Amino acid sequence: RGKPSRKFSTAPSTLKPLISGLLLHANLLRGRGSPSYTPVYAALVAVIFSKLPEIGELVLTRMIVQFRRCYSRSDKGGALGIALFLGQLMNQ
Repeated sequence: RGKPSRKFSTAPSTLKPLISGLLLHANLLRGRGSPSYTPVYAALVAVIFSKLPEIGELVLTRMIVQFRRCYSRSDKGGALGIALFLGQLMNQ
């Protein structure tokens, strides 16, 4: 059990597709992971966006809708988490 960012960055390039698939399978991109791993999740989503732009547009649309919902409910934690994720995604 280590940090996903450390394990992903030290893995050989041939294993990175397998590792990213395992992370996606674990539903870490759906907000069940720690906020400290946001850059890792954003990097994985950026890889998906580059391969499948339609999926990227769908994810962005859903994230914006979820942000609006959290903002209207005054859910500061949820809105902040989504804003951090979108910011890290823009940095990729």
